[in-house]
Amino acid sequence: MNRNEFIKTAQLMNIRKMPFEWKRLDCVRHHNRKESGESWKHYLAKCILSKILYDMNRPHFTEYELPNKTVVDVYEIIYNTAIEFESVHSDKKEALKIIKAKPFVRDIIVIDLGKIPDDIKGMELEIRKRIHL
Repeated sequence: MNRNEFIKTAQLMNIRKMPFEWKRLDCVRHHNRKESGESWKHYLAKCILSKILYDMNRPHFTEYELPNKTVVDVYEIIYNTAIEFESVHSDKKEALKIIKAKPFVRDIIVIDLGKIPDDIKGMELEIRKRIHL
């Protein structure tokens, strides 16, 4: 990301009144709760998605906290999209995530990790398909 792109990204976040933590830009973070941490598959899925977005020059944050304190797995800045990976999927849990994030993001994509292959290549292909890349 060059200087102009960085400034544009920071301005977008400012317009949306969302925090821009430049030190965390394009970094992969894990859940910060030790007792209920994420699975390896969950973390690997975030890593793969982060690499896809980074290669496409699409700035993003992982474990991003929206202004209402809702945390999303991946927040893609340019298209104002939240991507959630659910290790244990339920319609109720998905609806709650959507309701909480919707005031701040344009789109929300929830991916059920139970329907994603365990191997890296298969996981990458399925994630690309689910986020339409």
